[in-house]
Order: sequence, then C-alpha cells, then structure tokens
Amino acid sequence: MFLLHKRIKHIKLKLEDWNKNEFGNIFEAKKVVENKMHELNQALIADGFDRVRNDQVTKHHQDWENLCKQEEIFWRQKSRVQWLKEGE
Repeated sequence: MFLLHKRIKHIKLKLEDWNKNEFGNIFEAKKVVENKMHELNQALIADGFDRVRNDQVTKHHQDWENLCKQEEIFWRQKSRVQWLKEGE
C-alpha cells in the first residue's frame, strides 16, 4: 500500500509540472493577450486601418477565446473538486 501511495504522489507531481509547462498561468496569459489587443486596437484607431494589424488583432482574439475556454474548464473542474470534498 505504501508503494502505491508513493507512486501516485510521484505521478501527481509529474502531472503538476506538465500542467505548468504546457498551459502556464491562464490568468496571466489572458491579461497579456488583452493588453496586446488593446494596444493594437489603439494603433488601428490612431493610424487608420492596417491589414497586418487587423490580422494580428484577429489572431490575438482567437488566442483570447481559447484562454477563456481553458479558464472555464479550470473553474468547472475546481468547483467539482470542492463539491466532492465538501458534499452537497
């Protein structure tokens, strides 16, 4: 039983490292993308329409939507874990 517990703990640590490396901090990444979108939109307003900047805004908007989906999944999983621990 002790070996099983030790292996599970080791797997948990490996999964946490993988999660940090693969996804990073969703909330920080979302802020960075929002700031980039804001800067590009301000540049579009100030300088007029630019196809390259508009394409960059579109790309950042898609990245932002993906991060929002990841954030939603994060909160859904977190609430599920809390519900399992605390009960109804």
